[in-house]
Amino acid sequence: MPVCGCVGITIKQLLSVIPTRNRIIKINNKKQGYPNCWSQQHTSMAIMDTLLFVTTILWCTVTTVSMVVVVEAFDHRPSQNQYQQHQGFNNNKYRGGGFGFGKRRQQQQRMTATTRSEAADLIDKIKRNKNDGDNGIDASDGDDPSFVPPMYKKSREERAFIEDILKYNFLFQDFGSKGTTSCSTTNADDDDKDGNDDEKDAITMQESHKELIPLDHDSLDLHSHANIDLVHIVSSFEEVTFRKNSFLTKQGDVYDTDYLYIIYSGTCSVTIGGKRLEEPYGTMTRGALIGDLAMLYDTGRSATVLAETEVKAWRMHKRTYFHFLNNSATATMKENKTNQSTDTPVMSTTTSTTPKERMQKEVREIDAVIDQISGIKERYGGSIIQPFQPSRKWLWTRWKGTIMQHAWKTAASNMLLGVVFQFCFRYLCTQILKTPLTWSVGDIPDKSHPIVAKLTGLNGLWNVGLTLTTFTLTFFLSQAYSLWRDVYGKARDIQARLSDIGFLLASRAERNPKTKQYTARASKTLDDVAQCIRLFHALMWASYTRKFSKLLTPKGLSRLLSRGSMTRKQYECLIRDNNNDTVRSTTLQWIYIRLVQGINDGVFPQGTAFEEICTSKLTSLNDSMGGIGDSLDAKIPLAYGQFVQLLVDVFIILAPFALYSELGTWSIPAVGIITAFYSGMLDLSKILLFPLDNNEDDFYKDASVNMDVGVLIRESNRHSKLWKSGVDDIPF
Repeated sequence: MPVCGCVGITIKQLLSVIPTRNRIIKINNKKQGYPNCWSQQHTSMAIMDTLLFVTTILWCTVTTVSMVVVVEAFDHRPSQNQYQQHQGFNNNKYRGGGFGFGKRRQQQQRMTATTRSEAADLIDKIKRNKNDGDNGIDASDGDDPSFVPPMYKKSREERAFIEDILKYNFLFQDFGSKGTTSCSTTNADDDDKDGNDDEKDAITMQESHKELIPLDHDSLDLHSHANIDLVHIVSSFEEVTFRKNSFLTKQGDVYDTDYLYIIYSGTCSVTIGGKRLEEPYGTMTRGALIGDLAMLYDTGRSATVLAETEVKAWRMHKRTYFHFLNNSATATMKENKTNQSTDTPVMSTTTSTTPKERMQKEVREIDAVIDQISGIKERYGGSIIQPFQPSRKWLWTRWKGTIMQHAWKTAASNMLLGVVFQFCFRYLCTQILKTPLTWSVGDIPDKSHPIVAKLTGLNGLWNVGLTLTTFTLTFFLSQAYSLWRDVYGKARDIQARLSDIGFLLASRAERNPKTKQYTARASKTLDDVAQCIRLFHALMWASYTRKFSKLLTPKGLSRLLSRGSMTRKQYECLIRDNNNDTVRSTTLQWIYIRLVQGINDGVFPQGTAFEEICTSKLTSLNDSMGGIGDSLDAKIPLAYGQFVQLLVDVFIILAPFALYSELGTWSIPAVGIITAFYSGMLDLSKILLFPLDNNEDDFYKDASVNMDVGVLIRESNRHSKLWKSGVDDIPF
């Protein structure tokens, strides 16, 4: 718009000058004696005016085109405010099309100024991304067959670190390991060799081409589907450094979504909505993986990650990742077809989903559980069950999560049965049997009528069933609620015993006699026990809860490792013999073993009294944990449950026929009320029998009485560090 304005003003001024000059020439002509004729001067000036006009139009056109080109060139580069707003920005996202000039100007006006430290971080970000275009990296998903991932030189220790992280992360576990030369398993003699051994490495540097490019594409065939291994993947990670108090990612950022990061050194905090997540999810240290969700789903960053110290990290572009993922899937399909026997029917290995979609689905299912554990998602607003208010108005206006939300369907069906019955009754009496009805619609039927008299006997039988059904159903509901309370009580007992352990250890841990603060080894021991407590509690509930059971799978454990919930050594121990019982008992034993080590090291009081108290707490915890499994395994006998179901169904089905002789047309709403009440009581009983929402067919999956296990885990996570932090420094 500014360009068009300048051109318009120039043309307007030009057109206003020409008439003025013509008037001056006309006055001169009158003075010379030929007022009505064109003079030679007038003719010459007209020709010059035409040439001047054409020249001006051409000049304005050239100027306009030049300015548009300049504007577009600047649009290809994000403005400084945009960089400050979106740190970690990859400038290649703007190659091939920028903001429109007017839109860009509006965005710049909306952006706020940043501090000098943010400007310094901006400069670092620009430097880190300056070579992306040279490496051919863009936002595609790696489906270009001509794409060759960039290679970056690393030391043996750095390659060993990245490889060690990737082989335990399920995002990379499916890439295969054929031909992998693990840097972490090299012989000790390799360290004594000179620099010439680097020629055997998979990648090298070309000094004339900055710091990357593969040396030999024959030895490093990145297009080969059968040659996808960790050596290639590790080589494609690029080193980046973040200053203290700079952002690795910002929540909601839709610009910097192309990279995932592995922290090599330093500490980062994780916040969502301005609130730091509870430990261990609120802190990321060496080995943590960052940015994988935005890379997988092509969405904005889901959390803000801030560098609390200077952070060195390794990053991979999403195009490189999907290149390896697609090639690995292709190699797997070819290998499966090759291994098929010729005399065996070959099953199709093609699916309707791509490798990217399958990976997204797996990550989404596991992260949904971890988000509930970490508090990112809450089922009842932070409460373990749906709370209620005693107000009558509030209770009458509730619908979602109540029994009536589901019982109305059964009640409406039974009312419809009553309507059909009464219509058929009147038609049978008047049209077929020719027995006139002496009562109208809405009146009580005449009991002297022969058919109504027969229905009176059915009404008596139904009244007998009313007493039996009411007694049986109320007792069944009472037993179901007792089971629910039993599981809830044991869950709270487990929390209490874990809290007792934290209280005892934090109160009796070794302190410096001068500073009154924990000694270094005492602080380390308390942190180890707290970490084991958090891990035990999460995996214990995963073994009892169907929705959380994904955490016990190898990929679930790998995801917990990448989110910082367990150490590498713990992961190796759990993955070696992975089953529900082993996970529960192993992690509980870790707590006790670390406690005993602290006693033997003098961190905690030595003697039988303190150890016996702690042992008593842990054995009580073990009893409660086993009791939950016992209660859930024998919740109700099949014969008992089937008997109650048949009794209630027969009772409510007979209601439309049995109540007609007493209530007539009014039996229809009465049937609806009775059906909703008795069917609702039975459904409530069955829901209470599944306090952890473990029913396989998702029966009433949104019922408000199902416990939010994530609340139990989050509360224990909070308490695991509460006792230590509360008395880290004492006033006496």
